This record gives sequence, C-alpha cells and structure tokens, in this order.
Amino acid sequence: MLKIDNYHSLTTEEKQRQQVYIHEVFGDVPFIQQRQWAQPDFVFAFRQDDDLFSFFNLIIRDVIFDRKRTKIAGVSNAVTPKNYRGKGYASQLLTQASPVIFNQLKVEHALLLCSNDLTDFYQHLGWYKVDSKVQFEQRNGIEHYQSNTLLLSPNTPVNPESIDLNGLPW
Repeated sequence: MLKIDNYHSLTTEEKQRQQVYIHEVFGDVPFIQQRQWAQPDFVFAFRQDDDLFSFFNLIIRDVIFDRKRTKIAGVSNAVTPKNYRGKGYASQLLTQASPVIFNQLKVEHALLLCSNDLTDFYQHLGWYKVDSKVQFEQRNGIEHYQSNTLLLSPNTPVNPESIDLNGLPW
C-alpha cells in the first residue's frame, strides 16, 4: 500500500490530482497562497489503483542548523482526502515512511513547518517542536517563519537556535 514515487516521474494528471487535494486543505491559507514553494523530490502515498488514501511530499536538502550543514527531509503537503479521513491513514503513512526516510535516504532529521491545529497530531507520532529561528528564501529576499517548526530525529533530539532552509520553503 505504501508507494514512493519520484515527483518528477508523476504524470501531469497525477500532479493535478494532488494539487486539487492540496488546495482543498491549504487553499484558503493566506501564508501559503502568498509565498513561493519548493518543488518536491518524492511523493509518499497510500494508494491502490485509482484510490489515493493519504500522501505527503518530501524534499531532500542540506539546510543549515546553527551554521552546520545538515541533510534533512522536508515534509510538506501531508493530505488525506476528505472521504478517507479519520481512518488512521496519515498516521500509518508517516509511521511506515520514517524508516525509509532515515535508513534509505540517509537524512539526519525530518523537518515540518506546521500549523497550530496539527501540532498535537504530529507530536503523537514522535515529532517534537523546536524554538528555532527559521529563515527561507523568497523572490524579495529572506523571510522568517513565525509558526511551529517540528523535527523528527532517529536518534537524539536536537534544538538548533537557528535553521536556514537554504532555499524555498516546503
């Protein structure tokens, strides 16, 4: 049921379908609509035939934790379509994806920019909130992220003072 695809290998139809679901969840959020976002490297999904139960996008990037280059997996657009919500698909997907992210993609941490209403959900899955000053690039220069930043670490949790996403946010 867990499928991992290179984002660039998705068909136009698959990308458009994802965008419809993403827009249903995040389409009315001004912060999201007013910014430029990085293109994903991978899509992790629970799907079978034409049924897409839950998915998230992943970006692999070297970011800067307190002036130290750190390879991370940036999780974005975690979405479960309305007709599949409340059945545990997102929790299962994120849990099953973790070993792949850390063991196969060889990242040091996973990083998620998170709204207040979803923080508890991710913390229940082992993510933890950090009080880091987060910055990212936009067309008009550097911006700072003012909401929740969550990390998932396979070993010892870290709490860097600053995180430079080293590019566009995800």
